[in-house]
Amino acid sequence: MPAAAGTKVFVYGDGTPRPTAYNSNRKVDYNDWAGVDWTFNGSRSNPCWIIGIDEPRIECNETTIENSTHLIVDGIVFDTSVFYGSSFDLDACQYITFRNSAQYGINKNGLFDVSNSQFVMYYNNEVAYTGYSDGSHNGSDRHGVRPLYGARYVWFVDCHIHSVSGDAMQVGNSANRNPQAESPHFVYFAGNHCHNCGENAVDNKNSYHVVISECEFHDFKPEYNADGGTAVILSNNDEGPWTGYHWIIGSKIYDCQNGIRDSSDQDGEVCYVIGNVLYGITDGALVEQDSNRVNHETVYWVNNTIHNCGYGYLRARQQRSYDSYMEGNLFHNLIHSVFASNGGSGLRENDADNRMHVSNNLMYGNATATPTTGWASWSNNIVGDSSNEDPRLTNPDQQIFTLADGSPAIDAVQTESAAYQHFSNLYGVDMRCDYLGNLRNNDSMDIGATESSGTGGLAPPSPPILLGRLTGY
Repeated sequence: MPAAAGTKVFVYGDGTPRPTAYNSNRKVDYNDWAGVDWTFNGSRSNPCWIIGIDEPRIECNETTIENSTHLIVDGIVFDTSVFYGSSFDLDACQYITFRNSAQYGINKNGLFDVSNSQFVMYYNNEVAYTGYSDGSHNGSDRHGVRPLYGARYVWFVDCHIHSVSGDAMQVGNSANRNPQAESPHFVYFAGNHCHNCGENAVDNKNSYHVVISECEFHDFKPEYNADGGTAVILSNNDEGPWTGYHWIIGSKIYDCQNGIRDSSDQDGEVCYVIGNVLYGITDGALVEQDSNRVNHETVYWVNNTIHNCGYGYLRARQQRSYDSYMEGNLFHNLIHSVFASNGGSGLRENDADNRMHVSNNLMYGNATATPTTGWASWSNNIVGDSSNEDPRLTNPDQQIFTLADGSPAIDAVQTESAAYQHFSNLYGVDMRCDYLGNLRNNDSMDIGATESSGTGGLAPPSPPILLGRLTGY
């Protein structure tokens, strides 16, 4: 169904509020949408619109927008009473905005799929109930949003994604073995609240340059799904061609089995974990895992605060060839130990790792003492349980992780991690600030996820950044 520039499709409702729970007072006001494929020929000066009036609900199976440009979708609830859910898929499109709307589904794998499209903004939307027929986790693998092959410059900002039986966002797809040049590139996932999903908040498979920023993730538990329990899989092992340059920055993760897992195993792959707060993690807050290949990969773990978790850093498998940089992190009141691995024995051992460079960290109040020898390098770390080592967190039991006056963590990082400059070199953006919006000093940062200098106050999510200052792909 073609539509000329300036076309406005109005969808009217009767003002019925959105349901607050699955199948509660669901109402469909416009039910002949299913099976429609649209082509919108908008322009920058005269875009096309699909506009909701009085909270309309569109009952549909699958709406496909293809070969379209300059389209804005605003204020519509895509709902369903059919088995396959209410997806909205883009194929071969550019300059598409989907905002202030909601998508509820049942069995559709991906309620918002982006393929072979670029410059897509998905803003202030709710996504929920994929894979559910009765509101309970039923083990089906059905995801929320998915930037797929050929996707470029896709932003997911300020959304609420919950109660899906798969991943809140899955980037790439393990079933697609096309060349790396065709994988999703430049995905920005910022200010999103994701919880109670069957698998992960983010699962990065075969993809390239993905930034997760200032998000909140919680309640990812294995009892929901056999593949669940880990909030973020930063890079997934053996699931497609070379991936890399994946980042998670300034996010809050809590009440999960595992926090952030890196499973990169491709030669030359680099990933980054910077300025996050993790607490109430049952097992490993930071997890390193690969498939024992001989490839060489690098991970930077920088300026994170880990409180009241099982382990700080858990090496789930014995890597053969990799480098990890553990720099400027604060490990506080861990139930077991700061570092652990299976050591090849199946038991979690608090052992050193001669592939890890450990510098400018503070380790206090943890159940097991931390080894200070056996690392690739060890420098300027604060380890112990005396009052001199106490980081003086303001009120960690109330999730206030700022540093009180006199904390030994203040200005204790004398050598800035190279990760900050890597981000600036790649994307032209300076990301030297904490998750509260305080600027960091590049010559004397604080240990952990907060910086004691600055104005304070919770900053709004960062504006979308154009991740495209690279040559090549």
